[in-house]
Amino acid sequence: MNDLVKKYDIQGPRYTSYPPVPFWTGAPGVEQWISDIRRSYNRDTGVDLYIHIPYCYSICHYCGCNRVEVKDNSGEDHYVSMLLKEWGNYCEELGDIKVNSVHFGGGTPTFLSPKSFDIILTTLKANSDDAFIGSVELHPNVTRREHLTTFKKHGLERISIGVQDLNDDVLESVNRNATIAEITDLYKMARNLNFESINFDLIYGLPHQTTESMKKTFDQVLELRPDMIAYYSFAFVPWKMTNQKKIEESALPGPELKKELFHYGSEKLKETGYLTIGLDHFALDSNFLGKAMLNKTLKRNFMGYVDQKSNITLGLGPSAISNTPYSFSQNQKTIELYYQSIERTCDTPRFINGHGLSTQDQKASKVIHDVMCNGIADISSFNIESDELEEMKRDGLLNIDNKTIIMTPVGMPFVRNVAMLFDHYLDGAGTKNMFSKTV
Repeated sequence: MNDLVKKYDIQGPRYTSYPPVPFWTGAPGVEQWISDIRRSYNRDTGVDLYIHIPYCYSICHYCGCNRVEVKDNSGEDHYVSMLLKEWGNYCEELGDIKVNSVHFGGGTPTFLSPKSFDIILTTLKANSDDAFIGSVELHPNVTRREHLTTFKKHGLERISIGVQDLNDDVLESVNRNATIAEITDLYKMARNLNFESINFDLIYGLPHQTTESMKKTFDQVLELRPDMIAYYSFAFVPWKMTNQKKIEESALPGPELKKELFHYGSEKLKETGYLTIGLDHFALDSNFLGKAMLNKTLKRNFMGYVDQKSNITLGLGPSAISNTPYSFSQNQKTIELYYQSIERTCDTPRFINGHGLSTQDQKASKVIHDVMCNGIADISSFNIESDELEEMKRDGLLNIDNKTIIMTPVGMPFVRNVAMLFDHYLDGAGTKNMFSKTV
């Protein structure tokens, strides 16, 4: 395994979108964007909403999200009004839109008060039905029981708790201070309120992590037994995220240790009854993501692996990304420019970035999506160099059967490398200081 790590540990995309963001060609015009939504919209499946809350009381050194550090909630009411104004703009442009699901991400979503969540969800759910799905990311330090009861009231039944690690030295090195007591209390409150799904986010590859420290973290996590665990590889990209420059690079696990940490965690989860979901998720077979994997309905987007029903995601908030089957768009990133774009009081463009998908993009996206989600893909429409695939086959990463590639258990941790073979944007393009390492 160490030889494979050395060979395939290169910089490459995570493929939460295709094409990857660095290769997007620019923001769409508003008319084109609204046209793409209209031709994609289906009343039965509606739209999925992603709502970005960028505020944090303290910035974790590992974080790669768009966020801003604040000391108080003085700007909260205005921010909520801008989110609702953005949604109102969409309703004016598109008419009656059915909301299939809402996901709150960040930043720290529970920076918002329960009252603010109540206001937002009352508005958004006016256009939903009994099939509505709601999810939210929770920080253990700032989430209160009132948050949980508000989520239950509005049908946000899926929660994700940011655990990351439970070793004090590791947490101190990345400026995070959630304790096992806080995490346990939050978990037990959620269990007592009968949430449908509780996920724990864990990260491997952080400073000072060792196999022994990770064993202790997993022992504590598995004692609680969440429904789902996302076990993410730390993406160290200090050239892009300045907060990561505060991390002591010499304290980061090397590629071999990092692979050992993932191997230990993934094997431990499989031994204790969790299904392997794609690249880095694990779920009980009773969980919605486990069911999606078994039913081959798994999807992948900027939130990771999901059981998304709609083919349209509308992102609300600064930097939020939206997509249709034909295009991507990304809101202005800074809060002030976002406000200007929503209020339409100046010439600030509505979107800062985006991409219209060509036929070639759509073809590549299908293969990459299939191999990332299901570990199997039909490649009959590709004239790809067989030498590269054959080498991966010899290395035990995949099998090839009648123009179909099938990932092996050994190969799934390297699935990003396989996906890269079908990415025409990488042809002749250097990836140095563009992406994180694939392992």
